[in-house]
Amino acid sequence: MPDLCPPWCRHDHHPAESTLRHAREVAAHNGVSVSLLRDDPWVGPPTDPQIVIAATVGPKTVQLALDAVQARQLSALLIISGADRALAMAILDAADLLDAP
Repeated sequence: MPDLCPPWCRHDHHPAESTLRHAREVAAHNGVSVSLLRDDPWVGPPTDPQIVIAATVGPKTVQLALDAVQARQLSALLIISGADRALAMAILDAADLLDAP
């Protein structure tokens, strides 16, 4: 299966009935995780990968799925606003991994 995996995949696969999920956690910081995900159907072309930022507060989890451009914009916004720099850099790292050849 390595030939079918995106370059950032660490072969942490989560097979389901109709898809194969490629997943890689990039960072976890203060209750927020930054991951790369791509779900490939067993038949047909692969889907576009996403950067997923998830925060869990109590019993609820909020997720934001972004492409690389959107992730870079969010990272810049976090840095400019003086928000959590470590989280901003983790999001930027995820965007770089997504764009790597």
